[in-house]
Amino acid sequence: MTELLRHLGPTPTTVEAVFKELLEKSFTRLQYQSGIDAAKVESICRALAILRPLIPISIVAEISETSEGAVRSFVSDFGHSI
Repeated sequence: MTELLRHLGPTPTTVEAVFKELLEKSFTRLQYQSGIDAAKVESICRALAILRPLIPISIVAEISETSEGAVRSFVSDFGHSI
């Protein structure tokens, strides 16, 4: 949340632009740190977008064919909102 508010600070921007930047950073970080290819990260994003809120991480990992750790890492960048 602090990072989001910082982005909305002195230089005006939109919430959409801030979210897009945060998503891109998380996407890149997960690929770099975990060695997961872009297709797998996109699968995580699709699963999170399509499935109902509070879906178990194990289900998201299974659907996206990634590890639970990768899903946790990606989701942690967005706080408790996902």
